[in-house]
Amino acid sequence: MFRFALALLMTALSAPALAGPLRPQVEAQLDGIESPPDAISLRALGDGVSAELIEIAQDAEASRTRRAKALHALGWFPSAATRAVLEGALDGGDPKMARRAVYALGNGWGDQAVPAIERALADNDVQLRIAAAASLGNIGTPLARTALDARLKVEVEPTVRHTLQASLGGRVTTPGHAE
Repeated sequence: MFRFALALLMTALSAPALAGPLRPQVEAQLDGIESPPDAISLRALGDGVSAELIEIAQDAEASRTRRAKALHALGWFPSAATRAVLEGALDGGDPKMARRAVYALGNGWGDQAVPAIERALADNDVQLRIAAAASLGNIGTPLARTALDARLKVEVEPTVRHTLQASLGGRVTTPGHAE
């Protein structure tokens, strides 16, 4: 009986997400190339947007680009649920998704996200370390600056060192990162 219940649960968890009433509108905004989504336009869709973004971010059937944009947008809807999804993406092993999660955590939680973002500073992926340094630089609090200083002391990759130094100097943007 236990095995049957476990199999039923696993099937339910692996099934594609059912589209909610806002899904087509949210997807249309995520798919925009010339006009990427922003917090104002997504919030204007009303209640339920963050739930749709969570579903899209976790939907294995959705394109990788759409999932990455959904992760990024979750930073505009801070809640316990969205933070859990973002921290899962940060630790999920996909550097592109982790980079988007780093930006979203910084945008949505600021200083509260520093410990999670600081973990990314030690990742093997250079681009993720650059993203983490830029996100911490944008947070700009004493706690974020302490994390940046600590990493600068041990970082050997020149591009990461440059971003760490720039982040300690103020607001930083990196290529491909939109607010």
